[in-house]
Amino acid sequence: GKTAKDVPAYVGNSMEEIYAKTGGYVDMLVDLNDTVSAGQKVAVQRNFFGDIVYEYKTSIAGRVSIIARDAHREPGTHLITIMTKKERRNHSDYISSEIGQ
Repeated sequence: GKTAKDVPAYVGNSMEEIYAKTGGYVDMLVDLNDTVSAGQKVAVQRNFFGDIVYEYKTSIAGRVSIIARDAHREPGTHLITIMTKKERRNHSDYISSEIGQ
């Protein structure tokens, strides 16, 4: 079988989930596996009349890992998940900071 070393896999250790702030129709501006930058607009939500009621931006850089395909969204429903790679501190960093070294 193939592993992540054999194919161009994206491995992350943190994610940001974006949820609908209001009800309406959502136009996704990104697709699954797209690379996004911090502050990038990823979706626009419109009301029944076509007026823009909310624009969604990501606060992190990463890759789109989960995306909702249904255009109609209720308040609080999932829209998109961005996966990212955050630097992790070494375990020894936590220990020394806790004991005041």
